[in-house]
Amino acid sequence: ELRNEKLSDIHKRTEGWVLGLRMILMTDEINKVSETKTTSTPYSITEYALIFLEHILKKFDDEFRNILFISSILDRFNDGLVEALLKESKITSKISGSSFIGDIVDRNLFVYSLDSEGKWYRYHHLFGELLLHQLQKYYNRDEISHFHKIVSHWFEQNEFWDEAYDHAIYSGDFVLAVSIFNKNRIHFFNTDQLNRIDKWIAKLPEGILEKNLSLLVSRAVLDEAIRDADAMKYHLTAAKKLADKLNDDSPENKQLLGEFHAVYCNLLFSFERKYEVALEHSNMALELLVDKTQYLFNYALVVHLMALNAVGRFDEANQMLTHIEQSLEPDDEISLLYVSVVKSYLYSFKGDLNEIVFACKRSLPIINANKRWVLLSNVLSYLTS
Repeated sequence: ELRNEKLSDIHKRTEGWVLGLRMILMTDEINKVSETKTTSTPYSITEYALIFLEHILKKFDDEFRNILFISSILDRFNDGLVEALLKESKITSKISGSSFIGDIVDRNLFVYSLDSEGKWYRYHHLFGELLLHQLQKYYNRDEISHFHKIVSHWFEQNEFWDEAYDHAIYSGDFVLAVSIFNKNRIHFFNTDQLNRIDKWIAKLPEGILEKNLSLLVSRAVLDEAIRDADAMKYHLTAAKKLADKLNDDSPENKQLLGEFHAVYCNLLFSFERKYEVALEHSNMALELLVDKTQYLFNYALVVHLMALNAVGRFDEANQMLTHIEQSLEPDDEISLLYVSVVKSYLYSFKGDLNEIVFACKRSLPIINANKRWVLLSNVLSYLTS
């Protein structure tokens, strides 16, 4: 007797397809593994199912079958993506992406439309699983890796970043994966998409993180967000070894070094209470980070101002904060948000409730409009305290 979660898994894979359900239930394997495998572990492709697939595929020539096999690596596809895959893989010169999709749609070949315009499609889950099994049978690992790279580049060119990243991971080309990560991480930080950064980093195999400064710095920012001081220190210690080997001649290296100092000064300030050293690193961050609107520039600026206050230089911090506030562009809401957060922090030490409430109330509409939820807990904590 199958558990409810196993039945749910079967239904998801067959999508209510009666013949697909029969193919699974007719195997002896399902009974053997029903109580021993987890729901995340797929069942083995059965001989019965493959016979069924062979019956379908014998209607097509070798070229068309190969396209079916290769396209099985795609969770979704359109004519442009299939066209790129066919062109770059040199599988065919006769069939276009649009004609292939038109053919499988006309034949009702277990393909579902994903939008009302008929641009994006996917295979039935079980049918796609069977095709993928055949792909692995007829193509070696290097060939399949090459197909994933083609797909990754197409998604990257069309700015479907999650799929570009995933296919880079599937290809085993982690240099490509990190390159895609680096093209997006600043935007993710600037828009408070920390969960997305976390998910991307988690997909990398062990050993990649420790070799890359941008990954380590990004991971340390996530550690700080969940207040995991030990993990933050571990990742920044590894990052420092890489940062020490960089020179600051190129814009890319200046950016990376600035990011490292921005996050490191927060470790020193928030967890180790080394305020003077935190000031040194925040100064370096503010000098190296060119884009003043970036999350990590503001990150360093906040620490710098709070560290000034912590070493008894409140007037200097307040004067600097006032100067920054007066120089802001009218539409620079994000910088105004950071100024307000720091102001609420600084005046909490002075016990000036009116200034704290004013700063916090000014912050909340900006947070709501820009979905800056990471800062919300800070603002609320200052307001309530």
